Amino acid sequence: MNPLRASILRVWIGLLTCVSCGYAQSPATAEQAAAVLNLATFPLVDGALEPNYQTIAGQSYSAPSTPPKVAEVLRDALKKQGFEELDGSAITEAYASCNFRKDGFLVTLMVTPSGMPDRVQVQLTNHGNVDLSKIPVPDGTSTLYTFPAMVAFITARPVEETQKAMRELLAKAGWAPFGETTVSFFVKQNAVRLQVMVMAAPAQEGKTMIQVTGEQLSIDLPAPADAENLQYTDGTGQLFFDSPQPQSELVGFLKQELGKRGWTATTENPVRIGFRDHLIFRNPGMDMIEVDFSEFEGKTRTNLKYQTAAQVDATESRVKE
Repeated sequence: MNPLRASILRVWIGLLTCVSCGYAQSPATAEQAAAVLNLATFPLVDGALEPNYQTIAGQSYSAPSTPPKVAEVLRDALKKQGFEELDGSAITEAYASCNFRKDGFLVTLMVTPSGMPDRVQVQLTNHGNVDLSKIPVPDGTSTLYTFPAMVAFITARPVEETQKAMRELLAKAGWAPFGETTVSFFVKQNAVRLQVMVMAAPAQEGKTMIQVTGEQLSIDLPAPADAENLQYTDGTGQLFFDSPQPQSELVGFLKQELGKRGWTATTENPVRIGFRDHLIFRNPGMDMIEVDFSEFEGKTRTNLKYQTAAQVDATESRVKE
């Protein structure tokens, strides 16, 4: 074969492989993230206490050691799994901060004092596979700074106009609303969540700053488009929201959306327990999603809680004990 044609063919094969893996082309699913690094099963350092949380996308726990020693152990463990350590690591006797990347996924390591003598707090976080520097921004926007887990842009547009434009641009790019705070809003696509802060920047001659951070989620829990007061915490696997829809419609919505993800309700209708209605979903791996419904000020208050099969077994064992 002609050398030039062979070279072009290799490039196309590489592109097709990248597309098929899905990591660099679209925000990852929880399954794709777990295939690269599953922090729910990633070993803790010796002497670690019961984790504050340990999910596919994150770990947080206390251990008897020093920041340099913990950093050395976990850096080696991540490199053995194919992660490349990025420039800019900071390792001192007081703290350690490192960034790693593999197949487009960014993982950060933070080791800080725990507040207890001779112990440290360890946190590993998967920030997903989205290149934050390439998210859509309004015309006339320029990059202010870029870090591995955060990017900031600057624009001359007013704050409200900029925030509206960001919501519209992200929606067109496939990002769905997923809650907000007083100073920021969240969007989600597959199992990656972005937090977008739009604020005045007095130090930038009164311009407006857009700051974006990314987070890999351990479970893709669905929420209806009309969800209000939406809150999600990955460490606990809980999603909370209010909806003007009646409970019956939300049950149908959850059965449909979770069904697409391989989940099946264990009962036809919710079961009444106390003043709440309760519905359980299981998947083939016997993971569980518990859903509670209640009425509040004319709306349906809904809470979803995800647990792995191992967490369910551990809870049942504690109850038996």
